[in-house]
Amino acid sequence: MSLPLYAELQGCADLDDLRTKRHTEGHAGLWFERFYNRYPASYTNTKTGENDFKEWLGEFNALAGDRVLLEAVTERQVGLVSALQGQIAVFKSPWHYVSGMGYPHPFENGFNWHASLGVPYLPGSGLKGMVRSWIEAWAYDSEDEAGQRQRKERLLDWFGSESKDPPEDGTLHTGKVIFFDALPVSPVRLSADIMTPHMGDWYAKGAEIRDITKDAAMVPADWHSPNPIYFLSAQEPVFLVSIAPRDEVVAQDVDLSEVMACITEAFEWLGAGAKTAVGYGQFERDEALTAAYLKSHWEREQAQKIEQEQAMALSGLSGLARELIQFGQQANWENKDTFLRQGENDIESWLERLAAEPHPAAVSYLRELFERHFAEPDLLSDPGATAGKKNKPVFKPRARALGERFLEVEKLSKQKD
Repeated sequence: MSLPLYAELQGCADLDDLRTKRHTEGHAGLWFERFYNRYPASYTNTKTGENDFKEWLGEFNALAGDRVLLEAVTERQVGLVSALQGQIAVFKSPWHYVSGMGYPHPFENGFNWHASLGVPYLPGSGLKGMVRSWIEAWAYDSEDEAGQRQRKERLLDWFGSESKDPPEDGTLHTGKVIFFDALPVSPVRLSADIMTPHMGDWYAKGAEIRDITKDAAMVPADWHSPNPIYFLSAQEPVFLVSIAPRDEVVAQDVDLSEVMACITEAFEWLGAGAKTAVGYGQFERDEALTAAYLKSHWEREQAQKIEQEQAMALSGLSGLARELIQFGQQANWENKDTFLRQGENDIESWLERLAAEPHPAAVSYLRELFERHFAEPDLLSDPGATAGKKNKPVFKPRARALGERFLEVEKLSKQKD
């Protein structure tokens, strides 16, 4: 009988091969939620043993998520937040994170998977609830009148109500802050964790004790055996946290830096997800990774802007100018090393063609590249510049020769124009 799996997994030679591929070529969450295969053959007893749980969860000790897909999704989210005038920050957990343990599953401990990415994540609703709890209980001085007023203002502005159960009198409105899903920036390492409660019956049925001689099993005592319970967790995940104003109208009314500061404090002191009382779900803001994400996004935006400008420039050009710009784009002349590299169809050959057939638009394109690659010091202002007591040349011979030749070609172009 064939299993209802992805087409690329149908050809696996054996089950071990299939288990290996489920993370790299499939959705680990679907495997976790839909393909539990430790039921007895008769299906008359749905209870499976401790070793079955441990062994099955051990199959998930691997990376979950596709790196390329996660990078693409988080980059799109950064772009969206940037367009909405929002803020981002990268948070890293120093230990483990677990969420969704209350979801139904054969061994009673579920896990919260992203529906399309197949990775653990923190839903925007969970992030929002964590921040609200932090503000309600800890963020502002409850004994100070100004602190109480500030707390109420933040709850009303950010979440739309001072209470989680507001009266239906028209005072309820939409909060001014959007909390996006916190997504992992790279594949997440999963692991099987264990907890061993010793007095489960006391916690579950302690209130029912009427006679300790008859209900000894429910009495909290040190003779009870521990009950190992296994569950899945994420090891040291790194999440991209994103927030934005609800719309352009409220953008000026909300201090997103204050919202992000509350998120940072809530992550550190409250934690996210389940089992926060024993250290799970704590996150620390990683300034280096945050700066790297912002820089990467800015560089991508600049590259896209340049491509758009070049495309617009090409649309109105013909002849040698169009040919030169297209070649420069394909040869990656935006990179300085590539721009200076010698070889077939290098800069010299194009300069010679422009000397024989001057073209203002083509010359202007080359000047842009020279100015970008040799801005400080400026090559075109003085290719033969020297510096120091020994009057050493500022520019290397090749750059100096290219700059001098370009100025000659530019002069010819201006004469023609």
